[in-house]
Amino acid sequence: MKSAVLKVSHQDEVRRCHIEKEQISYGGILDTIATLFPNVEDFKAKYFDEEGDACTFCKASVKDFLEVSAAKKASSKVLLLKLELTSQDSLLERQSELAVGAPKAEVEHSQAPVEVGASDGQGEFQGAKDGGQRLGGMSIGTEDLRKKALEAAESRQSVSAELALHAHRQDLQGRIAEQYRRLGEDMPMGLGSSRASPEQLCKHLEKLRLRPR
Repeated sequence: MKSAVLKVSHQDEVRRCHIEKEQISYGGILDTIATLFPNVEDFKAKYFDEEGDACTFCKASVKDFLEVSAAKKASSKVLLLKLELTSQDSLLERQSELAVGAPKAEVEHSQAPVEVGASDGQGEFQGAKDGGQRLGGMSIGTEDLRKKALEAAESRQSVSAELALHAHRQDLQGRIAEQYRRLGEDMPMGLGSSRASPEQLCKHLEKLRLRPR
């Protein structure tokens, strides 16, 4: 094997050059690719075997790549080494297209105005003319929906806080009632009302615990 021709394709471009025997190695081929396509930095190279399957060109597959290329040599006097490059940028773009391409139409469709209610009699909803969503004849924009969702979340948090406060108050009142039972006294009615704050009940419970029995 005196020399060979390295033919490299990248996207819609094909470039080739002669390489000497000492360059026919993994490192030599990579260096030649870098010379042919200096602007393509992060890439993957592949070749096609005798069955037409795409194989990754790497250090471990150099021998196979050369053998496959030699088998395809046929009557040509020059060994032709063919590689196809795929840059990482192209891979990312392709993955982005696959991930976003089809759903994009759905997203755009979902962002279109939607109306729940009566139509205009021609199969189209009037909500499309309002620039928002129409619920029961009332137009609601995206910001309004977000605002209402936030208000609903704040309302749930407020209810949860009130329930926790109520449970804490009842627990303290139960403990105070038990202390008065042990002392043989009646608990003041004011301590059992909802007006008594947890802070007041805690202080009163502490005083009861300090009283001699």
